[in-house]
Amino acid sequence: MEQHLSRCYISCVSRFLSMYKKNNTVGIGNAGMDGNNTYDLLQRVGKNLLTKNPDLVVLMIGTNDMLNPEKAIPGTQFSKNLNTLVIAIQKKARVILLTILPFYKPFIAERQSK
Repeated sequence: MEQHLSRCYISCVSRFLSMYKKNNTVGIGNAGMDGNNTYDLLQRVGKNLLTKNPDLVVLMIGTNDMLNPEKAIPGTQFSKNLNTLVIAIQKKARVILLTILPFYKPFIAERQSK
């Protein structure tokens, strides 16, 4: 299911951006990896993202930092990681930050207690 959703999302973004390009083609890549948090992304941002020389990076991170019991980090560390990522990416590309998806607190509390 997640694969289908990410392909659908990327396809929609590609079609939207293509409307604004003269030749109507936009290269889209997905450097997201299931289960990664901001620490993981910091370790691979240069190799897996910046070497592709993007013009624009859409960054939606934080779900695993907050909600994954195995990857959760304190909010202060998340803020530092996010800031470091944005600075690194801005040296090569524009950045759009997306908020994480909403979540249901009782479900998260139950999940983290396991």
